Amino acid sequence: MTRARVTVVKVGGSLIAAAEFPRRLRAWLDEKLAARRDTHFVVIAGGGKWVDAIRELDAHSPLGKERAHWICVAIMDVTAGLVAAMLPELPMVESFGQLEHRIGEPGMTLLKPSEFVECIQPTCAGTRLPANWSVTSDSIAGRLAIVLCADELMLIKSVPPPMKRVGKGWLDELAAAGYVDAFFPTLNAELPSLEFSWLSPSVVDS
Repeated sequence: MTRARVTVVKVGGSLIAAAEFPRRLRAWLDEKLAARRDTHFVVIAGGGKWVDAIRELDAHSPLGKERAHWICVAIMDVTAGLVAAMLPELPMVESFGQLEHRIGEPGMTLLKPSEFVECIQPTCAGTRLPANWSVTSDSIAGRLAIVLCADELMLIKSVPPPMKRVGKGWLDELAAAGYVDAFFPTLNAELPSLEFSWLSPSVVDS
């Protein structure tokens, strides 16, 4: 049986608290599902302002880079729960085994990422994720796409990339500008096809 195409979709955490977020994400997903009926979309949510609060706390009351990392990964489980509550039609799983079972057929799944980050990806081939501030949901989504042998990775941001895709150093420039995390360019050679989309306040852009 032919496996569905797999697209990993990272939804920026800063979008979750924005007005009209459920409607905007629902419209984006509906558009993609209608256009790509052979695809399974695996969605993970960033930590947004909740991770920013941990970063600020760590700046004046150091938590230790590894401990801060795992706190932020746990926050991504929480934001996944928030997305699931706002979009109940988006099935959520916690286990990587459940995810692997689901992606055989077209559809969509929301993943709580902590088990994958802590238990699965360190045992898989390729570049492992360090437990420090260089890694955010961008790199976690990238590593998930690599481990799943996904066909595509899509990062949904609030704004378009600040520079055009030119040359091999493009991801390094995006990281330097803070558009993706510092570790993300390290995964470049292993990543599947990479696309950026963005949700504006009033319309869905892609």
